[in-house]
Amino acid sequence: MARTRQTTPQTKEEGLRKKREAERRRYYRLKQDPVGREQLRQKEIAQYLRKKEKEVIKPIEDLSERDKRRKRKQWREYSQKYRNKKRQIRMENERLVRRMHEDTPPLSEEERESLPTTPENHQSVSGKRRYATNRKRRSRENKYKHELIKKLQLKVQKYKQRYHRLKNIKLNKNDPSSPRGRAIQILDEDKKIVAKKLLFAEVMSDQLKKIMKT
Repeated sequence: MARTRQTTPQTKEEGLRKKREAERRRYYRLKQDPVGREQLRQKEIAQYLRKKEKEVIKPIEDLSERDKRRKRKQWREYSQKYRNKKRQIRMENERLVRRMHEDTPPLSEEERESLPTTPENHQSVSGKRRYATNRKRRSRENKYKHELIKKLQLKVQKYKQRYHRLKNIKLNKNDPSSPRGRAIQILDEDKKIVAKKLLFAEVMSDQLKKIMKT
């Protein structure tokens, strides 16, 4: 007669907990397998597109202001949780590395000399070469920019001086106390008055010449 296995009755909460743990283990196994991970990614994309077509998931620009704030708050919480998890993993790894270094005795001089030197791989060499090339290119670009800025500054200074010179000429034209200003003011007057003033100037010039000769 076969024995019947007696199982203890479990509550609903225990059943849900075991189901979640089994689902978590299955998800972890899929994430470790490249093929399973790709299948899971395609499945999640298809599920997201179906929800988007049914408008279960809406873009944030279609939400109300209140829903936008709630959604952004949810994103911030998820990001903070993700960063905390990554920080915790990094600290745990650093702690394990320190513990390994503490447990491992230091190498002697002979052991250090006997260690094989690992040559640089192709990626590191090409990376250094690319860095040097980019650095030279940036140096040339900065030099060209400095020279261009200097030329533009000289041009600005030249045009400033030209502007001030033209401004002074204009002020001298409008100044009646200067010779140019008096001449312009005379030419702007009536022709008869201009003729009289020119005649008076000629007479005065002749008188001065006669006085200078005597």
